[in-house]
Amino acid sequence: MKTTITFLLLFLGIYSTSFSQNYFKKIFGDETTPTVGYNFIKTDNNEFIISGLKIHYSETDTILAAYLAKISDAGEIILEKDSVLEDTILLHRDITEGENGNFWTYSVTFLEENMEEHFSYIFSEYDEDFNRLKKFELTLPDSLYFHNYSINFNTTLRYHNNQLIWADRACVKGKWEYYSFMYKFNTDGDSLDFMINDWTFFHDIDIYDNETFYSTSEDQVDNYMAINKMNMSDLSDDSIFDAANLPTLEGMFLLDEPTYLEFLTDTTFVFLAIDWQPQVNLSILDTAFNVLKNITFGGDYQEFAAQNKGLAVSNDKTIFTVINPPYIAEFYVVTKLDEDLNIIWERFFYIEGGFWLHSIEATNDGGCVILGRVSILGKYHIVLLKTDENGSINGIDDKLSDKITKELILYPNPGNAQLNIRTAVQRIGGEFKMYDISGKLVFQKHITESITNINTEQLPSGAYIYNYIHEGVVIENGKWVKQ
Repeated sequence: MKTTITFLLLFLGIYSTSFSQNYFKKIFGDETTPTVGYNFIKTDNNEFIISGLKIHYSETDTILAAYLAKISDAGEIILEKDSVLEDTILLHRDITEGENGNFWTYSVTFLEENMEEHFSYIFSEYDEDFNRLKKFELTLPDSLYFHNYSINFNTTLRYHNNQLIWADRACVKGKWEYYSFMYKFNTDGDSLDFMINDWTFFHDIDIYDNETFYSTSEDQVDNYMAINKMNMSDLSDDSIFDAANLPTLEGMFLLDEPTYLEFLTDTTFVFLAIDWQPQVNLSILDTAFNVLKNITFGGDYQEFAAQNKGLAVSNDKTIFTVINPPYIAEFYVVTKLDEDLNIIWERFFYIEGGFWLHSIEATNDGGCVILGRVSILGKYHIVLLKTDENGSINGIDDKLSDKITKELILYPNPGNAQLNIRTAVQRIGGEFKMYDISGKLVFQKHITESITNINTEQLPSGAYIYNYIHEGVVIENGKWVKQ
């Protein structure tokens, strides 16, 4: 017994991590006022403004209220604004930068008690102190309605040159059929153009210049995913690129999963989608839709994209992606690539209780910020995570475990006859060792690939501990349970 205890103490004490300053993990909200953040922007002062909702629970009522929070680059709340104190706006679904440090939000409120059909859409301009400067409402044409089920799905609001472009989806009245629509209006709320399209979804928009913007879209009826070059003047398609023409296996993509694009240079942009493997497909195209570079990575389990923004490009042309694995809700994967699509590092982030991704943004120090929500005691809370240039996270929050970044994960856990090991690209080439509870080595494997499948039928049921040694250092350890 003494030998076993000594082994366990040595085993668990091997790993240590050093952190840099101003990289944090933070949860917002408590049991009586949980929060959800749908999107966020990074300001010129390296602060972050989150848009979402706060839920007020009491013994007699439950009130939804739009919520704004400004966060410092050290993870501290600088300013909060709660719409329950001023009007009936229920939630901010999206946020976009405006002029002179101001920003715009797209929000939802109910027109009537029937939550299925009667919504009004609020567009507001705020200054940096959260004073509202403008507010106006829009409603959909009588033939369309917005279903409350759609609140958690991707929507897009973009500001450019005193105009706003808003893309979302709605149902045709009397039918369970979704159609995407796009509005363009000026900052006084005057509608300039409206378009309803056969596309089932518009996913993402990035402004190119005063005449052109690019969007991503899909048509589930014809199993068609595309990138669209669109005219700013009338919202018409100037040209369309079929994403099946990308150089991937059979060009097949998962529909009903968000796609993203963001400009890399003045003449090139990055496009992200999930293919049928499922793998992350990342491509660089020029503005004429010539494919310049393409890479696929992940696979076997990596499938779900972030709901609002899963792609970010920094000023130095570093690219970040963030993906949720299916069936492993606690983990999500952040990948950092250079402008030639070489993977610099991968990090697996673990939050106990499950994590739902919403957005990612690159920061000026080579790291990134990820926004999501976590379930604690059955209620959602905003989680904001800021990494350094190597993907590490600093800062202690009582509601999160100290170590949430990993470079090797095991799944399923608990498992049975099959064990899968997912190893970060930068850590391939190490030795994986598994021990029973007495400290006896029961399995050892040299890792040569990102995904390693191991048959564990011969192992008795019970708890096992493992470590992973890379270049002479134990970089991961933990417990795996066979049922």
